[in-house]
Amino acid sequence: MNMTGMSRGRATVLAAIAVVGIGVLTGCTGGSQPPTHTALTTRSAGAYYESTSCDLDAAEHTFSVALLNAEQSTESTGADLDSLKGAALSYQEVSRAAVIHLGDPTVVWPPSVRKSIVVLTKELRATISPLGEMAAGKQMTDEQAGYKDLPDNSGAAAAVKAIRSKLGLSADPSGSCSASKPAAITAPPATGIAIKGTGYSFHAPAGWTLPKTATKADSYAISAVPDAEGAYDTVNVLLATPNSDTFDEQEQKAAQYLEQVEGATQVKIRPRVEIAGETSVHISSLQTHQGITEWSEQYAVTHGGTNFTITFNFQQSESQNAREALGESVLASWSWS
Repeated sequence: MNMTGMSRGRATVLAAIAVVGIGVLTGCTGGSQPPTHTALTTRSAGAYYESTSCDLDAAEHTFSVALLNAEQSTESTGADLDSLKGAALSYQEVSRAAVIHLGDPTVVWPPSVRKSIVVLTKELRATISPLGEMAAGKQMTDEQAGYKDLPDNSGAAAAVKAIRSKLGLSADPSGSCSASKPAAITAPPATGIAIKGTGYSFHAPAGWTLPKTATKADSYAISAVPDAEGAYDTVNVLLATPNSDTFDEQEQKAAQYLEQVEGATQVKIRPRVEIAGETSVHISSLQTHQGITEWSEQYAVTHGGTNFTITFNFQQSESQNAREALGESVLASWSWS
């Protein structure tokens, strides 16, 4: 598939542009009276900015995921193209609404953020036409789907960080949006052997055992029976120091690492899940190591100052639904200690 000109890095930068949605802060302007101007204090500007940012942030995230999955597609039409077109259209509509309300002449932003608001308005306006071209694409190789690149919006990332800082808001806009928070896992908890790691514990699937040889992981479990190639389904947990990346940035960087360093294919950003009260990103990929090709379902979650990467490996014949059902049963049994 040819996605000429598309830049996943640029789509990632757009993740920060969660600004305003539908909302009017104007007074009544009946008759020929001049419009009422509303001067926002730092506090009211922060509340307005934050309370209306979620629609745009959610639309951008959906678009970014659809773009990545489309780039990985080997088909010129089909579900991946349909998802990309739908996501681009939704993102275009939300961006257009944001431009209107960001530039509302009756809203007076605090002096500390006015220039940054202008930058955001300009960047969002520049994305509207390219997103429309993508939404109209007939095939993945069409100019409408791939050639119409999103504009360089590197300045927008700095502007958003400045706005959120000056208005006293958290650095990660998605953290405060209830729509972006994953639902709790509903799979029945696994009932196999209990495994206690560093700061956590969980149950393996029924019948799984500990490996006979030591591994470098903090914890490790394997299925009772190997596949035809002698490979076992496995789960392992690795510990690391967390970074300050947003969830969107974690997903994009992880996907790029899997593609560029691990040589993985069919890399897809999957819906985030909640693991014992903490939000986890989820990346699916197909990887080949030592001549064996397996599916990898990786979940990354931070708790108590530690990042936990939980990786499930499955034989190639297992479906996405089956892999996620088993993985989520393990995660449903997860607890922190």
